[in-house]
Amino acid sequence: MPKLKLPGWNGLILAMMYEDSLPGSHWRGYLDILPRTLNTPVFWTPAQLANLEGSSIVDHIGAKQIKSDYEKVIRPLLSNPLLYSVPSSEIARVRDQFFSFEQYRRFGSLIMAYSFTDDEGKVSMVPMADMLNHKTGFNNARLYFDQEDDTLGATASQPNEASLEGTEPNKKPKLREPTQDFLHMRTRRAILHGEELYNTYGTLPDSELLRKYGYVEELGKNRWNDVDIPASLVLSKCAAACGWEPLEVHNRRQFIKENSLVDSKAILTFYMSQEPFGPFDPAEQEETIAGGLTRDIVAMAKIFAASPSEWREAEKAILEARTNAEQERKKKPNRTDDDDDDDDGEFESDDGEESNDDEEEEKKKDGEHGEDKPARKSGGDLIPLADKAKLASLLQAVFQARKDQYGTEGRIASFLEQLSRLPVPGSSASNDDSLRTRAALIAKVGELQILDSLIADAQKMSE
Repeated sequence: MPKLKLPGWNGLILAMMYEDSLPGSHWRGYLDILPRTLNTPVFWTPAQLANLEGSSIVDHIGAKQIKSDYEKVIRPLLSNPLLYSVPSSEIARVRDQFFSFEQYRRFGSLIMAYSFTDDEGKVSMVPMADMLNHKTGFNNARLYFDQEDDTLGATASQPNEASLEGTEPNKKPKLREPTQDFLHMRTRRAILHGEELYNTYGTLPDSELLRKYGYVEELGKNRWNDVDIPASLVLSKCAAACGWEPLEVHNRRQFIKENSLVDSKAILTFYMSQEPFGPFDPAEQEETIAGGLTRDIVAMAKIFAASPSEWREAEKAILEARTNAEQERKKKPNRTDDDDDDDDGEFESDDGEESNDDEEEEKKKDGEHGEDKPARKSGGDLIPLADKAKLASLLQAVFQARKDQYGTEGRIASFLEQLSRLPVPGSSASNDDSLRTRAALIAKVGELQILDSLIADAQKMSE
């Protein structure tokens, strides 16, 4: 196949399609055991996708982007005869069979579900290593690049985490540049006879497990569940429910926009309370995860909950803090701001099975758009507020508006009742359609549980 430099995963996808077109490919044995069909939402029917209504996953499936990438990147290459290892009379057949959009979508989805990504962002398929499943709280193995000098300094069942080049126990490993031609899948602790080996795909909520891998955890078992709320929804709902005069509301919205207090395109992420799950497994501890209200949403709500006199006082304090912060920044001329947003194309910037998601996870916890601007970071603290009941009511209005996106029947009890009517997984009555419906409902229940908890937290603010 000719050498090509293609964006994102397209080079690997094309290479896999090409190898699959060769009956005698060196990778024939591996290609033949890869799944022919996948359960990820990009393959779901419109009726099945309707079950995901309201879920955070809906905006990240990327079906249109996948089709666009194929048409813009792959299709123009298909007229090149060098892409085929068959006589010209066979090219049309091979093209239609092995280089179709269906093949492109399949291999792209396989890369998302089975690939590994190293420190430099290089994505690769790793036969054998990709056989291990993921189960929250059960991680007992991990992939390492070659450790020629045995710097792990421990037995295979008890690897030294310090050797992972800065990887924290809860983070996906930063895979090293190999010094030999093989990788190590090492156990992290002693393994009992008959115990299944589990790799970790990361601290992922059910919505991401479903989007990337086509499954969810058992109901109530995923401690990493979260729910996304757009900042635009927070701003619009608070503005509509605050009760101030239109001009007052307009001025506050303008102040927010002109002073970059809130990025209206940001996505705020709220996490499952960790209390019901007990102590963390040291291998999966995530110290930055915390359930409940976050700084950003409280700051936004306080802007609209403050009385006119409180808001005028806050304006002065925020502008003063912003001026001071800018002066401090100017004293550090060598500082650079790295706030580039990733292109969220499904097969271009998404991560594979064991990728380094540290930066993505940190953005998620900081409000999705990198570092906080100084005024935004301190703005909420500078807003005095006497009427906490008003703040609580605004927050409750926001969370209720987010709940309403799941539909008029979108309540936990309703979804649980629907789940009870579905066939038990593994039974003779169970099929792909029922499994997909079950996964969608479980993902939505996990998100709704968080929203109900947030509403309760908001209510406590006024008590």
